[in-house]
Formats: sequence, C-alpha cells, structure tokens
Amino acid sequence: MFRYLAFAAYLLAWPAQAGDLAAMQGGSVDLGSYQGVVYFMDDGGKARMVVTLATVEGKPIRFIATLGENDHVYISSPGRMGEPEQVIDISHAAGKLTLDEARRLPALAISSNQ
Repeated sequence: MFRYLAFAAYLLAWPAQAGDLAAMQGGSVDLGSYQGVVYFMDDGGKARMVVTLATVEGKPIRFIATLGENDHVYISSPGRMGEPEQVIDISHAAGKLTLDEARRLPALAISSNQ
C-alpha cells in the first residue's frame, strides 16, 4: 500500500490545471467514495492512460487503456437510491488528456449485427 501512496504523491506533485494533463503529469480523480490518480504516457501519438482508484478501506484497482486522438473513456460510480451517478469523462486530444466531470453517461449505441 505504501508503494501506491508514494507513487500517487509523486504524480500529484505536478497537479493538472483546468482538467488538462500532459504526458507523465498526474491528476486526481474523485468519484465520491473512490479517489485516485490518473496519468498517461505518450505511445506514438496515442495515450496509454493509467487510472488507480481506491476507497479508504479497500485495495486499489487500476484501469489501463490506450486512447487514440479524440477517444473518450468514462469511469463512473453509481449513486445511492435517488442520487445521480458520478462520472469522469477522460478524453485524449492534441497530446493531452482532459478530465471532465460528466452529469451522466452518454447513451451507448448498441447494434445487433449477428
């Protein structure tokens, strides 16, 4: 656990401004009972994004995704009954990641081409 905290402290030494992150710059993620850090590495024009989240009591979990130009990934935490979910929209454009709090997940297009 100390390893995760030390790494998070290292990343957060360079906080994001206005939700934008440059490569290897850390930013924080707050999804209510889940908090964590996000950073990315440039991988030939794509962003190899790493998000580590944990609760106070729980073990950390990590999400890794490679985002191309104008790609998005959404991470959400459901709310309690009658409360809205909390959503972070992470997008990649112009060599940066942008973190935005979304009010809800976008509608997903589902096709049945079977």
